[in-house]
Amino acid sequence: MLFGCGRTSLLDRASGTGGVGASRGTNATSRVGTGGATSVPGGNPGTGGTSGTGGTSGTGGTSGTGETVVATIAAGAYHTCVVHRNGSLACWGKNDQGQASPPEGAFIAVSGGCDNTCALRNDGVLTCWGSNANGQSNARSGSYTALALGCSFGCAVRARAPLGIGADALLTCWGYPEPTESWPADGRFSTISAGASHSCGLRPDGNLACWGASFAGQARPPQGTFTAVACGGNHSCGIRSDGTLVCWGDDDWKQASPPPGTFTALALGDEHSCGILTDGTVACWGHDPYGQASPRDGAFQAIAAGHDHTCGLRVDGAIVCWGSNAFGQASPP
Repeated sequence: MLFGCGRTSLLDRASGTGGVGASRGTNATSRVGTGGATSVPGGNPGTGGTSGTGGTSGTGGTSGTGETVVATIAAGAYHTCVVHRNGSLACWGKNDQGQASPPEGAFIAVSGGCDNTCALRNDGVLTCWGSNANGQSNARSGSYTALALGCSFGCAVRARAPLGIGADALLTCWGYPEPTESWPADGRFSTISAGASHSCGLRPDGNLACWGASFAGQARPPQGTFTAVACGGNHSCGIRSDGTLVCWGDDDWKQASPPPGTFTALALGDEHSCGILTDGTVACWGHDPYGQASPRDGAFQAIAAGHDHTCGLRVDGAIVCWGSNAFGQASPP
């Protein structure tokens, strides 16, 4: 989830790299901003989404021995999860609904919501755990290429048509709110991102479509072509084709007022936003009472944002988190 809209990326097991979260046309990482989108190998470039809470994911990290350890990172509202290079999952942080207790198995992507988590197995099948109060953990059958969790709902991009013939790229959603006539007519997307009560998707031609609550303008994207999109609590941001950022929606804490520069990845929290610049450094803006918008130094390859915490994967494979740690969400194992 990003807390914001997040998207999650998948690991390309052949190359050893993971997609960049909502950023590359996406991830993630992210409830408000919960539910980053997740993409799987074979998906469109840039899938792997940017966070919403759901954070973004990027290339796999490497340990001191050169072994790739972490492939994907995603943030829920108050918990964080990673997909290791071997496909196993690890989560930490708030676990009152079991959202940080992942199942065994091999996975290629993960996305966190407010109090639940969903992941894509190697074959693209969805698996969810945690709260199911609103049906947000009622995983749909089928094979999928991208995934995004909001606070009480989730959406995924189908890999195949119902009869299994050809690519589909249509959306399947579950939980509350249920899909309505306000959703995109043709529903074809490369990747998606989910916020608290809105979602945005990147179409194959690079155009954006958003739907859901838009009282702050969070579901009214600008025109143009993009390579990534991410949703936060009540705001959204996208990376244009030239690498520059544009944000829309709630800007009470300047979370929708991005700095200049060119970016490769995005992760949006409830009221803060972060991005990875082309030089690998992280820039954050917006509300910062817990330090969630005060990034650490260094070069990063992936980033994910929760409600009021942020985690990043450094190029050396180290996971670094900052912001609130009330539930241990910023203390990776």
